[in-house]
Amino acid sequence: MQSFANDQRPRSSRAHDRAPGLAEGPAACVNVASRIEGANKQLDTRVLFSDDCYQRVAEFVEIGRTAGVALKGKTGTFNLYELTGMRGGGR
Repeated sequence: MQSFANDQRPRSSRAHDRAPGLAEGPAACVNVASRIEGANKQLDTRVLFSDDCYQRVAEFVEIGRTAGVALKGKTGTFNLYELTGMRGGGR
């Protein structure tokens, strides 16, 4: 997996529209999902998963970059995963 810090794609080839952040598990609340959504802008991504959410859907999704991100108003670092596609040709 490629980290966000090492992304060499030109900004013009990255998605400019944003999608929500997805969170699952005990930390899943509107506030955390909102903070993950905000990380999309910071990391120039469209869809990010929390670690808990990713563990539930890992067999169905393709993941690009990963990052440990400090979310505003939260303690610690959250592992986030970039959704790049669906496995098995799904959309």
